[in-house]
Amino acid sequence: MVADLDRTVSLRSAGGRWRLAAVGLLVWLVAACGGSGGGCANTGKPPADHIITMTMLDTMKFVPDSFTVKAGRTVCVELTNKGVLIHDFVVRDGDKETRVELSGGKQGVALFTAPTVPGEYEFACIVPGHTEAGMKGVMRVVA
Repeated sequence: MVADLDRTVSLRSAGGRWRLAAVGLLVWLVAACGGSGGGCANTGKPPADHIITMTMLDTMKFVPDSFTVKAGRTVCVELTNKGVLIHDFVVRDGDKETRVELSGGKQGVALFTAPTVPGEYEFACIVPGHTEAGMKGVMRVVA
């Protein structure tokens, strides 16, 4: 009778370990796969004040090609390169530059603080020939 009790306890403990291992594996998989797009929510930084979703196309266009943000606020641009060519997203504020380069079919995030001075600021793809072909847009900064 004592042997059966010991066996029951060890089976329960083994089952508990298996369940714990399964839960641990599930948590690891969710953490590893949860940010498949690497979007703004997965940057590991505080939430952005403005989240812009933007597509880069081989027709040398950003869609949308303009957006509006408030001065001095945090901006996160979720980028998807739907083409096969390499494209980048570059926005400048004086000496500060934010640049994200993406191979065809890839996604990325540009996280930056909007300029503190209201106005229109150009963003562009500076891969040689792309800006000249029209791959640029305007970020409007308002007070």
